[in-house]
Amino acid sequence: MPIISDITRAGLEEILETAKKKRCDLIWMAARSRSNLQKLLLGSQTQRVLSHTAIPVLVWQKNSWD
Repeated sequence: MPIISDITRAGLEEILETAKKKRCDLIWMAARSRSNLQKLLLGSQTQRVLSHTAIPVLVWQKNSWD
C-alpha cells in the first residue's frame, strides 16, 4: 500500500480533505501515549479523525514497554 501523503502535523480538516481528494480507502495514524490530563487538555487528533470520517482508520500505538 503506497503512502499517499505524510501530513504529520496537519489539522483535522487537512487530513480529511486529503483523504477525500486522494480517494483513500484507509487512513493510517500513529497515536502517542498521553496521560489522562494531557488527553483532556490537548485532545487527541486521532480521536477527532475517528469521530469525523466514514473512511476506516487504522491506529498504531507503540507499546509502552518497547
